[in-house]
Amino acid sequence: MKKSMLVVIVLVQLFTSGAYAQRQTAKNQAIPREVPFEKLSDFVNDYNSRRNGERITVRDVPTVTEVTFEKAYRMYYFKPARTVT
Repeated sequence: MKKSMLVVIVLVQLFTSGAYAQRQTAKNQAIPREVPFEKLSDFVNDYNSRRNGERITVRDVPTVTEVTFEKAYRMYYFKPARTVT
């Protein structure tokens, strides 16, 4: 009984410590990093230089007229507004 209880306690600590570490990373970041919309794809793809829980602010985002959810890819699709030139 004592061994199984000890195993349960150790497993709970292992699983909760990972979630706590991710929250600490976000709290330690004082100012959100600013990323222009044109470079957002590069920022997302460069996962080696990012940290879990890092906060960013995306600037220069175009206006959106329609938002749809693509079930096949499980992602959102944003249709930008037409610009008149």
